[in-house]
Amino acid sequence: MNTAFKIPSELYRGDADKHGARKLKETIHFGQLQTNLINGGEGRLINEVPLQQLINRHIGINWRHTHFLSFSDNLFTAFRYGIGTSETITEDIVQQQAEYPEDMADFGFAIITLHSDKVNWDEIEPGVFEGFYTPSLTKFAMLTEAYRIILIDVVKVFTLSNNDKYAASLKNALRDNEWLVLPATPVLFNSGQVEYSAILDGACISYKKYLQR
Repeated sequence: MNTAFKIPSELYRGDADKHGARKLKETIHFGQLQTNLINGGEGRLINEVPLQQLINRHIGINWRHTHFLSFSDNLFTAFRYGIGTSETITEDIVQQQAEYPEDMADFGFAIITLHSDKVNWDEIEPGVFEGFYTPSLTKFAMLTEAYRIILIDVVKVFTLSNNDKYAASLKNALRDNEWLVLPATPVLFNSGQVEYSAILDGACISYKKYLQR
């Protein structure tokens, strides 16, 4: 089904989590990826604020407690973010990055690959895709047979919106070939509220750790 929607077979994310906002180093080996929302924020906003405004906040304003995870269909872009540089990344630079031992946690950054062929997709509006797959984490397997995510083709969404106030975000998205992932399986929190978990189940991702920053 992916080819009909032109979803790339692989999307890439470079993540150093320099300040530990997503607890990347502590949790990635458990088969999960967390958004900044895990470290505070208002989960209810995803249901109260128009989606385009939230996307714009993530891309154009640097939303501290974002609900989204940024991916790219360009591997070099992912390495640029993982390394933490504004310089152009080439194949030679990628080859210079040393992979880190799998059983060690003190790595510099990770390249995470989302494998879209492991997800069943449906386009719910232009550029916005709803996906389901069998979760690998017990916390989700106990709740539901199918884990839910939303995938957003940012360039398509903002191009179709033809709204000047999103021009800066569209420019950034074009530069980075950007796609957004929204973990969208609801869970019941201790507060009694039902919100999205801020945790992406790892059944559709793989990753490699790297030494250099």
